[in-house]
Amino acid sequence: MKHYLLLLLTLLTFVSCSANEPELPEQPQPVQPGEGSDYFSGKKVLIAYFSWGGTTRRMAQQIQAITGGDLFEIEPENPYPTSYTPCTEVALEERDTNARPAIKSSVANWDEYDVVFLGGPVWWH
Repeated sequence: MKHYLLLLLTLLTFVSCSANEPELPEQPQPVQPGEGSDYFSGKKVLIAYFSWGGTTRRMAQQIQAITGGDLFEIEPENPYPTSYTPCTEVALEERDTNARPAIKSSVANWDEYDVVFLGGPVWWH
């Protein structure tokens, strides 16, 4: 009898939860670079990012799809190791010594942008 009661309660829980699922918000439609969404129309957007493993790059691309902004990848002059543990050792040393590694290039026309998104890893911060 206890098994039937437990089964009935489980079934009722699933049924009641599925009936009240909230509607998902509408996904933003991708826009062409430089075009911008309604919120950003008329504003020049820059998405500058550094990505070691690809996660920040994907987020930057999603922001670009929404805003139509320009992407700028921040690349260090001396690349980080591609293996995880050696990379974390370098990053930890840089954090502890307050290092500011040189980057390969910079944005030449900062003054043209109205909105700037800046993305990077959050190693130990």
